[in-house]
Amino acid sequence: MSSNFIKELTTHTHLTTTIHNPNLTPIEIKNYYEIKHNSQLIIKPADKNIGLTLMSKDTYLNMANKDHLNDTTTYKHLNTNPLQTTINVITSMINNEIKHKRISKTTASKIYPPKNSKLGTFYILPKLHKTKFN
Repeated sequence: MSSNFIKELTTHTHLTTTIHNPNLTPIEIKNYYEIKHNSQLIIKPADKNIGLTLMSKDTYLNMANKDHLNDTTTYKHLNTNPLQTTINVITSMINNEIKHKRISKTTASKIYPPKNSKLGTFYILPKLHKTKFN
């Protein structure tokens, strides 16, 4: 591997460590970064631990909508963010347990919702073992 390539690669701000013994060729590393930073492509693990999938963003969004989000028996559209209400309910329940001496303040301090709580991120694992490709 040429030293110029390593020098160029390590000068990029998104890299924080020096590559000592890469297991990819320079062209593979270049291709990886091009794919990773292409906003029209999605890289996700496949269902059943088959490996990684690379697909267009449109295909991924269509799969998410068709196979998941349009399933109203599993998913419900929310008009408001439920996070703060949920945190308030949990906090109230913990405080009630303290008040009735069913848990200690020490235990409560360990189970209160974190101050930096946030909603999870929705994503899908493409089911390649079930997908019919034309």
